[in-house]
Amino acid sequence: MIRTYLLPTFLFLSLLSVNADHHEEKQEKALAESSLIPGTWVRDQVLVEGGIRTWKKEIIADEAPNTFVETITTTDDDGSLNSHWKLKFHVTRANGPTLIFRGYQINNQDLRNEKWSSWQDANVNYTFQIDEAFWYEFRDLTHKGGLLKYRKVNHEAKGAYQKVAAAKLAVLEPMIGVYKGSVQMVKNDSYGIPNGTKAITFTCKWNRDKTLLTGTWAFDDGSFEVPLIVSFNSLQRTVIKNYHTSTGNQITGELIGAWNNILLWERSGDTPGGKLYEKCIFDYSEKGVLVHQVLERTLNGVPQEKTTDVILKKVSR
Repeated sequence: MIRTYLLPTFLFLSLLSVNADHHEEKQEKALAESSLIPGTWVRDQVLVEGGIRTWKKEIIADEAPNTFVETITTTDDDGSLNSHWKLKFHVTRANGPTLIFRGYQINNQDLRNEKWSSWQDANVNYTFQIDEAFWYEFRDLTHKGGLLKYRKVNHEAKGAYQKVAAAKLAVLEPMIGVYKGSVQMVKNDSYGIPNGTKAITFTCKWNRDKTLLTGTWAFDDGSFEVPLIVSFNSLQRTVIKNYHTSTGNQITGELIGAWNNILLWERSGDTPGGKLYEKCIFDYSEKGVLVHQVLERTLNGVPQEKTTDVILKKVSR
């Protein structure tokens, strides 16, 4: 009897354990980005026939994890309502920060009588990425207009750009401080710099919320000075640097790579001698040392002679 009793009990408890584990496996966990999705998002579409059409998503969370209902309104620039519908959707992760949007039920409003239809099955699928300020919708990346960008506009969006910008600019942290050094300069017509030994001071600092980096690159004798400012361009989704030189250059640079405290910039602009283009690195991989190296430079399309690498040491923060 004892064996007959224990065996069913063991099997019963095992079945309970298996069922409990299976139930736990079925419980879907909320994605980290799920808290960012609810809110009001808008984008402007430039119409081929002229005018602007504004798309507005008003999203609320549904009961199940990662499930939402969005109400979409499109309005033309004369204020007229173009379309109005609701879509239930579920979000899963594709890989990394990329999410999958799966719209499974839709409800349309008849604008003539303002009546809503019943919920119908839908099949609306695309990938997207989201942060505190922007919703990037990938529709067709084979052409320029295939990425749709919405911006968050409700009260929850206050300070959202600042959070995103500070995160994007964080890679520039090694630039902060004062760097000094003495360099034997080679004549550089692109920047109006003659031959000679020059003492250089390069200073950079953050603004209060680290959404702007400002700085100055200057010769200590006052013969050359370059004030600069760096920020995050949300339209281009990139870090941009603008600087003017005391010798007449107006240059814009884009951060096109960053690894191991090495920053790769692509720069171009106007100079008294014509159009300048260059690629350069700011190498901070050795602690307390900056190596500035020009990899490529053309003036009016003509390759320029290689200039001296500038090596500066950090003297204060």
